[in-house]
Amino acid sequence: MVRVLSASFNPLYYDAIVISSMDYDKAKDFFQHDEIGCARIEEKTIDLKNPNELKFIQDGVFGGDTSDAMVVWIKVD
Repeated sequence: MVRVLSASFNPLYYDAIVISSMDYDKAKDFFQHDEIGCARIEEKTIDLKNPNELKFIQDGVFGGDTSDAMVVWIKVD
């Protein structure tokens, strides 16, 4: 199984260096218990038996807001 976790967050409220050093499980736990509320996370499971295409875009980019940082983790079980 392949899991992908993406986090788009405002670096004014979060420490991007600390977040980018987290492993998959720590990042997932951190954002699931986030009390700040200035992040959007998404977790996807990839079925390798079927074709897949994923796109990761920082939150707000379609509205012209490019101030967010984004980190994507991939975990293969």
